[in-house]
Amino acid sequence: MKISVYAVDLAKSKFQVHGFDALGERRLAKTLSRSGMQRLFAAQDARGEVVMEACGSAHYWGRYLEGLGYRVRLIAAQHVKPFVVGNKTDANDADAIYAASRRADLRAVPLKSTAQQDALLVHATRERLVKARTALVNQLRGELGERGVVFGKQTEVLRRGVMAFLEQAADGEVTEYLRHWVRERLDEWRSLDERIKTCEREMQHGYRTSPACVQIGAVEGVGVITATATVATVGNARQYASGRQFAAWLGLTPKERSSGQARQLSGITKRGDSYLRKLFVHGARAAVLAAQRKSDARSRWINALVERRGHNKAVVALANKNARIVWALLSRGESYRASVEAA
Repeated sequence: MKISVYAVDLAKSKFQVHGFDALGERRLAKTLSRSGMQRLFAAQDARGEVVMEACGSAHYWGRYLEGLGYRVRLIAAQHVKPFVVGNKTDANDADAIYAASRRADLRAVPLKSTAQQDALLVHATRERLVKARTALVNQLRGELGERGVVFGKQTEVLRRGVMAFLEQAADGEVTEYLRHWVRERLDEWRSLDERIKTCEREMQHGYRTSPACVQIGAVEGVGVITATATVATVGNARQYASGRQFAAWLGLTPKERSSGQARQLSGITKRGDSYLRKLFVHGARAAVLAAQRKSDARSRWINALVERRGHNKAVVALANKNARIVWALLSRGESYRASVEAA
């Protein structure tokens, strides 16, 4: 019986490929090199289905195999792990990928295009630079604190204080080498700021040239960074059946431990894309603060929610609501402002 499904466990240079027939019997089990895997799939007469774990290089291989005519499905790693039987080996992982793919209720991870991955590169670069800047600022505070030089919490207060500190003459605790070290750190800080601004200018350009980004950017709490990251990550979001499913993928829905008549809900699950969830929460926090100065219907709802449930819970609730709105706009192609005015 011919092979209808290939399960592939990916790696950098070694690939485990298992082939299964229509009855689920394993007909092929090979460990291949990178070139060997390419030759294997190019030589097949029948183009069946290929299932892989959504890990490093999965989107590249997915695009490559789709170009050969195969149907490709990517499965999230957390859905594959429960199906591993025995020790963790490449062969057992490939069998687990196949077993997980047979579950009808598992949603596949959509393949990202090269344009989507290019857009996410800008976000990854900015995130790394922001972390480096935070580490630099913390080191600067700590080292100056060791010499008895302390500044306020705000970053701009620290920046102005450091510049004033460099104008002082070396004396006692403030050595000439310390002033030299601080001057170098300040130059490094300026360089990081400029590189972060360059990334943000690239995001602005991507935002202006993408109708989908402009569309969801109209939602209060969804700015340029959140909009471009969302479109680059989920595309049109039609792989999610509902707004709640999209919010659940972001980890913005409550954890549930229920049995029988007892239903217990707790904090949010924090599953899915942690970077995107962070952006939605930060955007919601800004929207909650801005709502204090407004009197429209949405702001009144936010302010009432803050009074009833507290600031932090209101922020997460608004992030959840914004995620559902964004799903509706992306999946249906509607305009946020126009739909509100029509209503």
